[in-house]
Amino acid sequence: MSYRSHLSRVQRGCTALVTMLLVASCATQEPAPAPASVPVRAPAPAPAPAPVVVAPEPPKPAAPVVPELTPAQARMQAQKLAIEAVDALQNGDEEKARSLLEEAQTLDARNDLARKLMAQIKANPQKELGSVYFRYTVQKD
Repeated sequence: MSYRSHLSRVQRGCTALVTMLLVASCATQEPAPAPASVPVRAPAPAPAPAPVVVAPEPPKPAAPVVPELTPAQARMQAQKLAIEAVDALQNGDEEKARSLLEEAQTLDARNDLARKLMAQIKANPQKELGSVYFRYTVQKD
């Protein structure tokens, strides 16, 4: 017997088996009537639902370790940040200057340059300079 004829016989047998299973699964059986002498019970109450388990939050990444600065180092760093803020203001980047000045004041609250620049940024120009004004835009060199 050749391989192909054997394969086709196996395929036909499998096809027949699948067909019989499909037909058998479609057949319905009528339930047998309950005997009259047996009392009918109410269905048992459904079991309580399982408690919902919430997965714990993943651990938050630790903040990067910042080396502790000595007071002298903090003053020098604050002055450096204040000077960077001046450069940012000269380039028209007020937001960057504001964040640099806030960081400088965090490091050294007594830094005059950082305090005075922040006061100028937050000041009301009309109140400080008067209501007569003209526009002046700082441009990069």
